[in-house]
Amino acid sequence: MKQISAAAALFSAILALASGCADSGTAGTGGNNAQSTDIDLLNTGGTGGGGTGADAGSADSGSIDAAVPQGDTNVPKQFHPEFGWPCGGTGACATGLQCAGNIESPSAICTTECAADSDCPDDFTCTKAGKTSVCLRREFCSSCKTDAQCGAGGRCIQMGSGSYCSRSCTPGKTECPRFASCSEVGAGDYACVHSAGDCQGDGSLCAACAAEDTCGAGGACLSYMHTKEQFCSAPCNGTTCPATYKCVDVQTATGKTKQCVPGDSKAPKCVPKLNNFLEVGSIMQDFAITGYITNGDGLPDTPMVIKLSEFAKNGYKVILLNAAAGWCGPCQQETMGFKSLAAKYPELGIYQILFDNVGQGQIPTLSFLNQWTKALKPFGATGIDPERNIVPINTGGSTPLNMIIDAKTLKVLQKFNGAPSGGLGPVLAPYFK
Repeated sequence: MKQISAAAALFSAILALASGCADSGTAGTGGNNAQSTDIDLLNTGGTGGGGTGADAGSADSGSIDAAVPQGDTNVPKQFHPEFGWPCGGTGACATGLQCAGNIESPSAICTTECAADSDCPDDFTCTKAGKTSVCLRREFCSSCKTDAQCGAGGRCIQMGSGSYCSRSCTPGKTECPRFASCSEVGAGDYACVHSAGDCQGDGSLCAACAAEDTCGAGGACLSYMHTKEQFCSAPCNGTTCPATYKCVDVQTATGKTKQCVPGDSKAPKCVPKLNNFLEVGSIMQDFAITGYITNGDGLPDTPMVIKLSEFAKNGYKVILLNAAAGWCGPCQQETMGFKSLAAKYPELGIYQILFDNVGQGQIPTLSFLNQWTKALKPFGATGIDPERNIVPINTGGSTPLNMIIDAKTLKVLQKFNGAPSGGLGPVLAPYFK
C-alpha cells in the first residue's frame, strides 16, 4: 500500500517540554555561520495551521485512484464515506483512498490526489505534498469562501488581505491558537484573528504565511513547534541575517536549504503577541494520539488513533492527561504507577502523550512506544504525538506535564509541571471524595 507524505516544516531548535530535572536544549549560536539545527519536516509550504504530519523527505509521486465519479458536472461530486478518516497506526484505507501523512501520526488521513480544490470535499483543500497534491482538511488560516469549508463549528472570516478559516470564541478565554486573539469581527461577534492581522503577509522575512508558500525568492513557510505559528524565512546562503535572527539548515521536500529564522525559538519574534494557552478553567481542545488502550499487563496487537474526547466518554469522572518523554526519569516512574492509581480510582481515566523519544528532539515512533509499553506497563490510553501538538500547551516548560481534566466538559481543573513530591495520588484524591 502506497503512502503519500504531506510535506511541511516544523522548526524545533529548542524543545519546550524540558526535563523535570533541567532543560538542556540550546538554540545554537547566532551570527552568519549556519547552525545544524533540528528542523523536522512537517509543513513546508503551509497547510493552514498544522495540517497532516509527515516524516522528513520527499513525497511518493506514484498515482492514486480518484474517489470522485466522472459524469455530469452539474451533479454534486460524491466522495467515499471514509474520506478523511484517520489511518494512523496502520496506514489502512478503503479501496480508492490512500493514507496521507506519516502513518504513525494521528493526523494521517485517508484521502486522494487532486488537481484543484474542486476535487476535494468542501472542508478540504488541495495541498501540495512533495511532488503531488492531495486533499487535506482545512485548518485555522486556510483560505476559504464559505463557513462550510471550515468544517464543523468553523468560520470563514476576513483577515487582512483575504478570507481565512477561523472559529467563534469568547473574550478572555484561551480558545484561539497561541498566535491569534479573540477579536470582535462584528457587533458582538467574536472570532479568532491572527495576531499579525493577516494569515498571509507580504512574503517578507517573519511575515505570516498560510496555505501556500509565498515567502519570496528562495524563502520557505515554516511552522514553530512551540507556537504552531507559520512564518516566512529567507535564504541566507553566505549572507548576513538580521541581528535577532540566525542562519540554520532547514530540510524541505526538495532538499536542505539555509534560512534566516528568529533567534528566540521559544517565543518567536514573528509573533506580536502570544496568548496564554490552556490554563486552569480553559476547555481542552480535542487531542489525538496513535497508540494503545492498555490494562497494564501487556502490549495490544494493533495501534489505533485515540481521541481524547472519545476516550473521556468511557464512564470517567476526571482525566489525568500526562505529557511525557522517553528521556524523562520522573515520567517513567509516574507511568509505572498508573495501574495502581487506576485501581484506587476506578473513575479516573489516564491519557498519556509521548512527545519525544529517548533523546531530546527525537520524534517518537511506534517502535519506541512498543518498548515503553512493554517495559513500563502503563495503564489507560498511551500513545505518541509525532507532531508535538502538546508542546504549545506546556507553558510551564518542564516535564512531566500533568493536567486534571473534567471528563464531561474537558475543562482543565488543575495543571502542574514536574512530578509532585508526594506522588499523583494525593493530588487526585480530592476529586473522588
